[in-house]
Amino acid sequence: LQLFAGFDRIAGVSLHILQRGRALLDRPIGFGIDSGSDDLYEAARTIAAVDLIITIDSMPAHLAGAMGVPTWVLLHSNCDWRWMRNRTDSPWYPTMRLFRQKHPGDWRPVMARVKQELKRLVRSQVKPLSVAA
Repeated sequence: LQLFAGFDRIAGVSLHILQRGRALLDRPIGFGIDSGSDDLYEAARTIAAVDLIITIDSMPAHLAGAMGVPTWVLLHSNCDWRWMRNRTDSPWYPTMRLFRQKHPGDWRPVMARVKQELKRLVRSQVKPLSVAA
């Protein structure tokens, strides 16, 4: 979650956390926290209620992609073969963008790019965005 520090201060963005687990409730981070549920229906309802999902290769990524919700997936440098190589899109999910780590363990450039793209997206919108991460 620390990688998302500062995202809550982007004007025009309402940020919500999809991560499950009560431990998250103890974290003093400046955006809405949803402790989540193991219920797939509830996860789908939450995903459908936001404008954008930012996540790693996970169940929410695939569910959001299957639902056609705009989704930005953060991929580590040695990601699963299904994400292919040298692509910023997914042939499986047309509403998905891929943000790839170039160096193992170094998420800073990825998150800086995501933050920059999110600011650009907000500037192009008429209404504030609801983003789940």
